[in-house]
Amino acid sequence: MLALFERLRDVQRRGALLAVSAFSKAASEREAGRALGILPDHAYVLLELTEIDEAGGAHRLLQLRNPWGEGAEWNGTWSKNAPDWEAHPWIKRQLQFEHAGDGL
Repeated sequence: MLALFERLRDVQRRGALLAVSAFSKAASEREAGRALGILPDHAYVLLELTEIDEAGGAHRLLQLRNPWGEGAEWNGTWSKNAPDWEAHPWIKRQLQFEHAGDGL
């Protein structure tokens, strides 16, 4: 998985526009993604890939944008309402995270 992250980050640094989607034929996987706010068979723009080193290890974060802006919102780890931001204030400062409404 690290190799994929590094490759995507390299391509992005060269100015490529990246899009991702979640695809699965298994109904259980589709529902698991939907529960976290990822719509199956839906495209997202990959805005940013960030790796932050911390004493407990590295955190690899993706910033996605739903071009439709509706239907679901990520609510898993590192979502805008997740406790991760308060548990890791250094990362919050480093990424200049501010809890905002919908959008970026």
